[in-house]
Amino acid sequence: MRSTTSFLIYTAFLVLLSTFTAAWPWPSFFPEIDSLIVRADDDKSTKETPSETDSKPTETETSSSGQRKSTSVSVTKGSSSAKPTKTAAPTSYDPRLPVGGITVLSPKSTSGLPIFKIGDKATFGFNFTDLLATPTALNIMATCTLREAMYTIAMNQTINMTATTQQAVWDSNGYENSTPLVVATYTLIIYDSDGSESDVPEAGYLAPFKNYAFGMYNGQDYSDDPGGVPCISCSGAFGSLERNALGFMFGMSIITVLTFTWFVNGLNVIW
Repeated sequence: MRSTTSFLIYTAFLVLLSTFTAAWPWPSFFPEIDSLIVRADDDKSTKETPSETDSKPTETETSSSGQRKSTSVSVTKGSSSAKPTKTAAPTSYDPRLPVGGITVLSPKSTSGLPIFKIGDKATFGFNFTDLLATPTALNIMATCTLREAMYTIAMNQTINMTATTQQAVWDSNGYENSTPLVVATYTLIIYDSDGSESDVPEAGYLAPFKNYAFGMYNGQDYSDDPGGVPCISCSGAFGSLERNALGFMFGMSIITVLTFTWFVNGLNVIW
């Protein structure tokens, strides 16, 4: 009975001591508690798990008025990326069909060679003929064989599908510092912006156009003539040559009449 009482007393004392110890702050003369606590390492190691992402190939086909169709395929897998691009063959038309052409409507060259003044704006109106595949844009140039130069009128000019006539405007002003324009004959060149001026014509497609010639001239500024313009027929006036001829003719006539009269009277020919 006595031992049991002692055990209970000791137990109560230990409980009170543990409570008091837990509430008491960490002594300053002891090492930091963080250095005494050892972090348990996890036996499990973190490994990078490869991620693999597959995206389905997407094909995009664009076709407008029989133009070339392009198909693009994009594949992404992991960290590598591959984007192969394949281009489908252009649309082929019956080779017996004519090639696409251009007809210049204005200015017309039937009455002679159209001419424009250097420094002014030259406007050309044209339309297409026998065209099955309409180009997206046009390159319009002017060339001069005398100067062996190529002048840009318009690059990548879009086609107005709602208009019956296409227009190209060339501002011929501003070439003095680069390649000055000269008085000569020029040739208008129109071709598909996706091609070149030397492309081989194909049925249904626009063939390079190089069949229109026009001239450029250098106009002179107007100035008054201070000397005036002589009038040789005003008031019936004659020139010096005409006056001398008439004077000689009348003089010879008078001399002839007087001489003949003297001769007749001297010989008593008249009864």
